[in-house]
Amino acid sequence: MTIMQKIILIFIAVVLAAASFLLIERKDQEILLIPTDEKLTTLYVRDIPLLVEIADMQFTRQLGLSGKPLLPRGEGMLFIFNTDDVHGFWMKDMLFDIDIIWIDSSFNIVDIKSDATPESFPDIFKPIKKSRYVLEVNAGFVEEHSIKIGDYIRFDTSP
Repeated sequence: MTIMQKIILIFIAVVLAAASFLLIERKDQEILLIPTDEKLTTLYVRDIPLLVEIADMQFTRQLGLSGKPLLPRGEGMLFIFNTDDVHGFWMKDMLFDIDIIWIDSSFNIVDIKSDATPESFPDIFKPIKKSRYVLEVNAGFVEEHSIKIGDYIRFDTSP
């Protein structure tokens, strides 16, 4: 095999690897019923509105709320996964307490961790059931609004 042929094979391998990576990242965005074209959307926990930032890519899900000094009242972050699973969360680099709410693909709450603190790191919080979405809100939100397992979420569908 000539050097030119080796270079061409390496080039093809690199292009295929890059294409595979892009396809995997694109698949992460293929979630139905959620307006992922915007990175902010309104959702309702029962009938309580929340402005949420969407974390639907691997990088944004890994970063999450880490390093942010605060989360304004009435806001949250919604993590969107492309599969139902036991999605674990930790408080690495978090600067404030949060409530973590796991939601299944039917938009029902399947588990809740109230008052997760930055000091709990490196503990990993996992739901008791598989989920598709995870909502992080300020600590106290669950108690203040009497949110419980079985409650539902819905999205603002107005134009």
